[in-house]
Amino acid sequence: GRAALKEAVRHWIHARTGRMVHAADVVVRHDEYGAPFVDGWWNGTLVDAPQVSLSHSGEACLAAVAEPGLAVGVDSESLGRVQPELVAQSLAAHERPLVDGLSGAALDERVLRLWCAKEAASKCLGIGLQGEPADYAIREADATCGNMRVEHPLGTVEAHVVRRHDAVIAVATPAMAVDMEAYA
Repeated sequence: GRAALKEAVRHWIHARTGRMVHAADVVVRHDEYGAPFVDGWWNGTLVDAPQVSLSHSGEACLAAVAEPGLAVGVDSESLGRVQPELVAQSLAAHERPLVDGLSGAALDERVLRLWCAKEAASKCLGIGLQGEPADYAIREADATCGNMRVEHPLGTVEAHVVRRHDAVIAVATPAMAVDMEAYA
């Protein structure tokens, strides 16, 4: 994961400055919640450090890099890794319609989309799930749960979710005044 994050940041720096720093120049640290952040000699001199997020699932790692000051959260899970029955049971009453009438593979994917959206949202807010996925309420979603608005007492984020092969990937960013109906 650290190597993936370092490479993503190196390329981000290069895209903004034209200079390719060495992997050793990108220092990955963790805050009190375990969230990664990056630093190095280049931070504040060559360019300000970007916001970062990292997810690992099985043999895969996914790194997200965003402009300084723009929070980002990312999550990736393989289908079959999360038990859909357990996640479905933890859904709030207002979230249950998102899975009503689904079964089998369709239910598995939908539940994983909801889970990844909440996990990415928790990383975007910088605090992680802390064992409380119910604190992250999905308030709006398009028909496929590809675009969702996730609320938490600390803030609201937009989660964008896609399926790639046997994985579900979610990226969350701070919510803006966007009409989620436009994504339907």
